[in-house]
Amino acid sequence: MKIGIFGGTFDPPHLGHLTVADELKSKLNLDAVFFVPANMHKFKASAVSPEERVAGLEQFLEDNGSEHQVSRVDILRGGVTYSIDTAQDFRHQFPDAELFFIAGSDVLDDLPNWKDFALLTELVNFIVVNRPGFEVSDIPNGVTLVEINSVDISSTKLRKLHKIT
Repeated sequence: MKIGIFGGTFDPPHLGHLTVADELKSKLNLDAVFFVPANMHKFKASAVSPEERVAGLEQFLEDNGSEHQVSRVDILRGGVTYSIDTAQDFRHQFPDAELFFIAGSDVLDDLPNWKDFALLTELVNFIVVNRPGFEVSDIPNGVTLVEINSVDISSTKLRKLHKIT
């Protein structure tokens, strides 16, 4: 079994997120993609509670006829969300699965600073997808870049457009 783990705040979820999940499911022949909303992001505050973000994400996926699933693993753990913890939880839940951790190219420069990043790349296939406006230069060891037809939208842009903080 091949499982995609797509973490983020999803505040709000949008078609860019869905495009990433759909394209990677197809390109990597994934059996499932789990959207994993962060409980509390270390660097981003949200005006919306984790449960409200989960409900919004579930509604968004349903409204768009998506077969992708939402995992509450990070919310149930509580506290600040670290990708290594998410990967370990999925490894425990799916011990025989091949895991693919999905991130956007906007995180590339900071990856070496992520908590236990070397261990993370041993637990999962770390996939980075291109995002408009973020140049891809040095790709750390253990990371694979996958080019997709990205949508030039972000949750930050949506919040600014609608004057939501």
